[in-house]
Amino acid sequence: MTVLNRDETDRGHGRGQAWLWSMTGLFVLGMASCGGGGSAGDDPVDGGSSGDTDTDTDSDSDTDTDADTDADADTDADTDTDADTGGNEIELPEFLWEVDETIVPFADALHPLTEGGADRPLSAVGGTDMPTSTFVRNELVLFSDDDAAVDAFVTRIGGERVLEEDPTTSGVNGPRMHLISLGSLQVDPSTMATTIPALAVNALTDDGEHGDDGEDITAEDATLLFSDEVGAALIALAAREAHEQGLNVAVNWVGQPTRIPGSTEEAPNGAGGYHDAYSFDWFGLDTGMKTGVTEAWDMLYHGGRLDNSVKIAILDMGFKVTGDLDNVTATTVWPGFGPLNRKNDYSCSGGTPCPWHGTDVSGAAMGIPDNRFGSAGSGGPVGEPVLVYTTYDYLASITAVYRARSKGAKIINMSYGTPVPWWLKWTAAGFRHATSAVRDSGVLLYAAAGNEHKNVDSKICFLGHCWEKTFYTPCENGGVTCVGGLSGPNTIDPISNYGDNSVDLYGPWCVAVGPNPANDVFHTSCGTSISSPFVAGVAALVWAANPQLSASDVSQILADTADGYREEKVNAYEAVLTSVGILRDLEFVSPASGSEIIEGIPTPLTADITFVSKPRPDIDVSFSWTSSIDGELGTKEVTVECDEGDVHTARVYLDYPLTGGLHELTVTAEMDRPGDPWGIFPPITLVETATVLVTNPAPTVAIETPSAGDLLCEGQSILFRAVGSDTNQTLEDDDYAWISAKDANPFPIIYTLGSGAVISTDQLPVGEQRITVSVIDDGGKTASDYLDIDIIPVTDTQCSNQAPQIVITAPTDGTVMMATGYDDDGTYADVTLKATATDYEDDDATLTIEWYEENQGLVGTGANTTARIYMTDVGSSNHTITAKVIDSDTNEAEDEITIRIYIVT
Repeated sequence: MTVLNRDETDRGHGRGQAWLWSMTGLFVLGMASCGGGGSAGDDPVDGGSSGDTDTDTDSDSDTDTDADTDADADTDADTDTDADTGGNEIELPEFLWEVDETIVPFADALHPLTEGGADRPLSAVGGTDMPTSTFVRNELVLFSDDDAAVDAFVTRIGGERVLEEDPTTSGVNGPRMHLISLGSLQVDPSTMATTIPALAVNALTDDGEHGDDGEDITAEDATLLFSDEVGAALIALAAREAHEQGLNVAVNWVGQPTRIPGSTEEAPNGAGGYHDAYSFDWFGLDTGMKTGVTEAWDMLYHGGRLDNSVKIAILDMGFKVTGDLDNVTATTVWPGFGPLNRKNDYSCSGGTPCPWHGTDVSGAAMGIPDNRFGSAGSGGPVGEPVLVYTTYDYLASITAVYRARSKGAKIINMSYGTPVPWWLKWTAAGFRHATSAVRDSGVLLYAAAGNEHKNVDSKICFLGHCWEKTFYTPCENGGVTCVGGLSGPNTIDPISNYGDNSVDLYGPWCVAVGPNPANDVFHTSCGTSISSPFVAGVAALVWAANPQLSASDVSQILADTADGYREEKVNAYEAVLTSVGILRDLEFVSPASGSEIIEGIPTPLTADITFVSKPRPDIDVSFSWTSSIDGELGTKEVTVECDEGDVHTARVYLDYPLTGGLHELTVTAEMDRPGDPWGIFPPITLVETATVLVTNPAPTVAIETPSAGDLLCEGQSILFRAVGSDTNQTLEDDDYAWISAKDANPFPIIYTLGSGAVISTDQLPVGEQRITVSVIDDGGKTASDYLDIDIIPVTDTQCSNQAPQIVITAPTDGTVMMATGYDDDGTYADVTLKATATDYEDDDATLTIEWYEENQGLVGTGANTTARIYMTDVGSSNHTITAKVIDSDTNEAEDEITIRIYIVT
């Protein structure tokens, strides 16, 4: 929120108007304490304004980009957009207005924007059998990103731009919002006779019922009654600018909080100040209001989901953190007015004082259970409070909605409202569009229906066309769930507002809240101001149960599981049960979709199922897997022991060697319906899929013997050894192929040397040549390695008295084997040792071969022997084995491998 200095705005005045109304100059904005308007994208900047005493302990700038753009038809279809009727089908009666001293605002003025500023005077408008609506007498709100148009507007009306809000800074789409303060008005109120009907006809929605359930308009119905002529002039000015200039301009409506204090101020159980929340009449599933809140708590506890906190924003005044709230984020829409420890400036509906309204509303939503304060909110175990100080007026409410979103709130509650006469419904479009934009960004919004026992959907008719008589904001705003109050599970409270189309859900009319500074024990508080946060707290429970749900998912679950009064009473138990799911949380754990796995190796197929059961015997769950390539892979069953209120998780494995290719793997879980032991209904089935690529990795191979630079002579029996490996098979000797290519020219002479991991040959001709070894696996994948050698003539003096050669053929380097016995010397493994040895000058049979272990010394002799190798460490130990060959001239050569021996404990 940017507050402009007075010298930063133009101060020109409009011309050519017959009426000049002197007005007290005010500094900043106001907002109807119960409702108001808002832009479809205005989103206030948080915290940094001058004088803001924001106690926010949360640095979260809300980078949530939840693209929850499904319009949540169950909460608000918001069909009353401009030009809903085409603008030429509804005929309106003659517009009439007059000043009537019986129409009075609920207060004389709103407090100033900043400490020491001027009060902001209020006017009111009403009519016959029409609620009285209050607005700020010297302020208009303009929504526009066109700076030139804003400047022209300010100059034309003789105002001063004192505030600007850019919603995009809080991640919401929409135009900037500008608060314009006026020092005087130059407009003839009589122009309303033309401008207001032209605007109203585009804002009203013909319900097509042609007067069947609406009241026919009389002259009194068509007459707006103003508390004073200045207020009438302000409405006329807004209408003129909207009609003639096509601007999105609105008056700053002001509403009231809707709480009505209860009749008791002591602990419900008498002395002691607290008792078990599970006995509260408004929490249990089987008694009282039957909301199932405590049973929902049990499910979250048993399911290990109470750590899933959900930020709930309370837009209100009168916040005092008394210890019944925890981890509080607090902020204000007004620079200079701290969010905490400041009383509500205005009375609640009916004129009842409610100085700590925000404290009680917060307690109804998320008062902490089990802390001996004597009260608890429905969302207490999971709710994280975001307290947004707002003055209930139109502009402040829009700012507060965006401020809450910028603080990361997933749920917003507005326990206030204001009625807007049907003639002036167009002035509330900005607030309607603002809440719609925030809702589309993935946030849930709840608002109190009001406490006047009014049908918010009541209609009025003229010449066969009918439309809503009064627009209640924010209750009927786009994207807002409107909440009414019940005094019993099937009984609407006699004071609560109601409506077949607009009141979406109902919560308890009365709950225990507190304490607050005016009442140092917990106490009963009643009204739709309490019903609304109660429902908001239940929404938090649903989201905590399954954080992967979208805002629309949560809203739909609350609507689908509601019961009691016209099937619209919130039911926390059923909602959480649905969000967690009976066989709802089936997850294909492994292999993960999109992963690549190896052909031929048994792949662990893993699935998790999480579900909540109502009281019943153990549940048998059957899992089956299929592949788009391999067909049916297998079935496994698991029996889950079920206790009341428990959340259960079962994991099931199946190993299967998949063939190569792109597989769509499917796991299907099926079980009988809890509560249906006779199998009357079909079993519950859930299916999850994963797509994986099964591949055959190529093998690897490397020549180990001989080494580059070794002396090799004509006619010498040369040993060649290669080590190959393959991930999904064991390479056999037949999988190796050796060749030699003599001469580095385009047509070398190729010699086939043989197959096997170890070969020997004495047929290599004199000269330079390239030795190549290749391996091929069962899937046709190949790998190769090569070595360049030089065979010198036998007559070369270097070829006399050569050292022999030796290669260990078993075990292979890196072999891991289990210990086979134990004696007085320790734990051992009997290891078969094999080697091939050759010598250019001696007969191979005359060569001496000795085997050594690094710690034991000589352990055997001969080309094929078995040696007892003793472990040197507990559990497993590594051993270096050396084979030494000695010829008749005492020339020596060695080869070496490392093996590991382990023991199972």
